Amino acid sequence: MKKNQLDKAEIIDQEINHLRKWIPEFQITTDTIAFSQSREEFISGYYDEEVLKRSFKINCQIDLAGKRKAVFIITELSDEIYLTNLYMFGSRFSEIEWNENGISEFQEKKIINLSKEYIALSRPIVFAVGYEDDCIAFFNTKSNFPSEDFSRSNLSPKFITEHVKKKENGFEYCYIQGSELDLEEDVETRKTA
Repeated sequence: MKKNQLDKAEIIDQEINHLRKWIPEFQITTDTIAFSQSREEFISGYYDEEVLKRSFKINCQIDLAGKRKAVFIITELSDEIYLTNLYMFGSRFSEIEWNENGISEFQEKKIINLSKEYIALSRPIVFAVGYEDDCIAFFNTKSNFPSEDFSRSNLSPKFITEHVKKKENGFEYCYIQGSELDLEEDVETRKTA
């Protein structure tokens, strides 16, 4: 999750560049026409049930604890914040039919450690590694995005850390940039067994 301060085209370029620096083997697999259409949907926006939305979505391949197919998405949550998600297959078991390798506990720890390099590079407000969950769960709101409910003032570090530690959700790791939420220092939380 990051502050929504740049021009929309700059946001896309910045986020792709961060991924390329973090994962040198990052490769976009979406064809150029679909890439351009998705880019335009984020820059100009599109209407969904009379609500202007902005979303950018591409398929890619990454080398993060092995070569993996992934989907990278940027979603504008409000005028103040946008969310990036890098989705990949994360089961403990390989899925032969999909040609996807599972992720072992060791690889998961490696991904979390590598995530710290991404955090240092991109300086998000909040960053999380999770299964079937993303940072939208950290907002104390029932509103759909885009909405001004998705603002920094609606992010509670206590709520976030308690949420990450709950066994019933899919979060394994979370980072909060303290200076963005008026904390004296950054906060890291890992789910413990």
